[in-house]
Amino acid sequence: MKKVNAIPAVVTLTAGILACLICIYKRYPTQEALLTLLAVLVIFYFLGGIARGIIYRIVKKVQEEEEERLREEERLKKQQEEEEREREESLQEEATMMEEAAEEEEFTL
Repeated sequence: MKKVNAIPAVVTLTAGILACLICIYKRYPTQEALLTLLAVLVIFYFLGGIARGIIYRIVKKVQEEEEERLREEERLKKQQEEEEREREESLQEEATMMEEAAEEEEFTL
């Protein structure tokens, strides 16, 4: 998330460098170049802020979906373990019942 916070600064500085290079190449007068640079910096700072907000929401949504997926996997794992435990218990009960039935048959013979 720290990288997302730097987006407005990176966008603003990149636009500012490009604006300066264009003003130098086209030989703008100093005052006009500074006003152009100021306008570019302000506009692109706000655009960077908007981009940061959009990216922040996307990243947050992806993180929430990942957490939900992990919770669901954990829930399913616990459910499977519980079902396995119940199966083992029922098999043990059946084995005990069969042993008891076999013992009763031995007594009746």
